[in-house]
Amino acid sequence: MLNEFNSDLENLVKKYSDKLELKHLEQNKLRKAEIDSRLLFSEYIDQLKEIKIAIQDIKLKKSEENFRKIFEEGPLGMAIINLDLTFEKVNSTLCHMLGYPERELMEITIQDITHPEDINKDVKLVEKMFEGEIP
Repeated sequence: MLNEFNSDLENLVKKYSDKLELKHLEQNKLRKAEIDSRLLFSEYIDQLKEIKIAIQDIKLKKSEENFRKIFEEGPLGMAIINLDLTFEKVNSTLCHMLGYPERELMEITIQDITHPEDINKDVKLVEKMFEGEIP
């Protein structure tokens, strides 16, 4: 009877051992699937970030292209001015309006082409602009 009990016990242990092993395998598969899904999601997020950066680059290039076209081909005289009031860049319309070739404008300051009565007013306006009071 003891042998029969031991045999039944061994069969029971084997049966539950197999079930536990199967359950362990299933849990491992679930963990692996969860890890795989997290990796896929992470890769998806990375791809979205790359797409967002690419879109921002395209928008920036388009904006720069629009600015350059307006600056170079626009009907208004325009200049980019340095902090020391020298010209960084001028468009051909401004050169034509002022009667200076671009090369010469790049060698002088705004004050050199401003009427003497307007210099103080212009300096104050530039100071306000640099202080952020004028956009």
